[in-house]
Amino acid sequence: MQVGDQNISFGYVTAGICANTPGQCGGSPNTYGDNGYSYSWASDVPSVIGVAGHQLLGGSDHVTVNALGVGSANVTATVEDNVCPFGKPA
Repeated sequence: MQVGDQNISFGYVTAGICANTPGQCGGSPNTYGDNGYSYSWASDVPSVIGVAGHQLLGGSDHVTVNALGVGSANVTATVEDNVCPFGKPA
């Protein structure tokens, strides 16, 4: 990316439903619908990479970013399960 690039598709995250048994997962985001999770994205250096927005497409949440300055930055996603009684942030 170059400084000034706007609304660049940068990556995505896909949530899965995990059972209460360690190491076992079942289901898929599409099976449980799109409203069972809360998604948030953040840049660790917002003066370099700014999160422009995100959109749920086909069971995955896709992020777009803006290149604001010279340097490097990490963009991370947080997914919270709002449906399962044993759900925890992933």
